[in-house]
Amino acid sequence: MIENVNALFNHPGLRSFLVKLRAPIAIAVAALVIAYADRRWLWPGFAISMGGELIQLWCFATLDKNAALACRGPYAIVRNPMYLGRFFILTGALMLLGQPWLLLVFALGYGFYMVNRVRREERRLREVLPIIEQSAALAPTLHKSRVRSLTRALGSVRELDVALELLDEIASGHHHCERAAAAVRVEIQRERAARYADMIRSLEDIKPSRLTRELASLGNSLKSASGAEQRRILARRVLRRADALDAAIVRAGALYAFDRLHLVRIAAKKLRYALEVVHELTRVGTRRLVKRLKEVQDLLGRLHDLEVLAGYVRRVRDLPAPRGGGPIGGSRGLIGIIDKETRELHAEYLRRTGLLRVVTAACRQDVGARLR
Repeated sequence: MIENVNALFNHPGLRSFLVKLRAPIAIAVAALVIAYADRRWLWPGFAISMGGELIQLWCFATLDKNAALACRGPYAIVRNPMYLGRFFILTGALMLLGQPWLLLVFALGYGFYMVNRVRREERRLREVLPIIEQSAALAPTLHKSRVRSLTRALGSVRELDVALELLDEIASGHHHCERAAAAVRVEIQRERAARYADMIRSLEDIKPSRLTRELASLGNSLKSASGAEQRRILARRVLRRADALDAAIVRAGALYAFDRLHLVRIAAKKLRYALEVVHELTRVGTRRLVKRLKEVQDLLGRLHDLEVLAGYVRRVRDLPAPRGGGPIGGSRGLIGIIDKETRELHAEYLRRTGLLRVVTAACRQDVGARLR
């Protein structure tokens, strides 16, 4: 059910529709609040909204936009403090209606909205940077190592965030595994804290202001390149990545091998990035191919997340029992649940390898030919 709700919040058509109507919706909501406001809630609502506004002002005072990474002030306490401040502003406004159930509905809806929006923003950042890195042939001054350091620093922590979300999802439907899930959660959180500290140190070493200047230089180089030159570069990249995906599929074979399937996922992701750039810079349509690649990428991404989580479950299972207590119960059942879904996803991947072959063939015969 949660996956269906997340899919609704990520539906591109619905998001586009709501963005176009956000001004009328805001006016309508404001009119309703004014018309049905309960004076008893005026000052409590005002105080909460002002608290949210103060959080937003603190964020603006801390940010040095496009020059430095925000690691102090509210950003040292909360990952996305601006969304938190906005939540309190809107909560205070809705309190004027004096309807507790409405606040509960809003809190649930805003929670789904915020989580999915942050995921899209972080995913977009991780997607754009590798594309820029691959375009470095047009601007040799760009330091690839700086971009790689940034994506690795973000990805290592995000991997464990996903593992925690997946653990909560599994545990919520299997109460007999709650004890094991709690122990695994502690282990993942301990590892995440260490990785987060490493991430902050890595980000400080990246020197964001210098990276910003390098990316701006790259953008100027891309603008100066001729359209024909860009198309030739894109054609070579698409063909090279289609070949790489075919080779990864062959190496993965039909037996389950986590490391080889991970390479298929990476190859599919890189080909998808290239096709997205083709769609943005040329009139060659690639949306259908991108959609198929994303479906397989998401499937293999779920497999990857399950394998990461399984590693922590096995680590907890193999830990010595605490003094005065028995072994942690439920770990075997938790591994069984993960293994069952892993087998199902792998079977689904094998059924879709034919579609991947169709995509790579289309990249060579259609996309590549039209770009030349």
